[in-house]
Amino acid sequence: MKKIISIILFMTALFFGVTACSLPGEDSDIVIFTQTGCPHCEHALTYINTVKNDFPALTISEFNIRESDENYQLFLKYVKKYMPEAKHIGTPLIISNGKAFMGWTPQTQQDFSDHLKQLNQTK
Repeated sequence: MKKIISIILFMTALFFGVTACSLPGEDSDIVIFTQTGCPHCEHALTYINTVKNDFPALTISEFNIRESDENYQLFLKYVKKYMPEAKHIGTPLIISNGKAFMGWTPQTQQDFSDHLKQLNQTK
């Protein structure tokens, strides 16, 4: 009986521990952090909204870091979790399936496009 109770307590602690580590938006296929007035963010959002038509099953969570301190703090948590060695941080920051893409250049767009194709094949 003690073993059963111990196992139940362990599983409960494990469940709540894993749940507590999840960040808002992590259940989405794409999490994007933007800020008002950022032209790179606008280009990234336009691209994501365009490819959303090609990959309708993808879920997207967007957080504007200038809309609230909570969004900014969440942005910092994502950076810490997915880009712990980053010396500089900025927007857009896109997290998808454990991969981080920061900034928006032609190369970033190509890398992200390749990533989406791979992600879509696994869905």
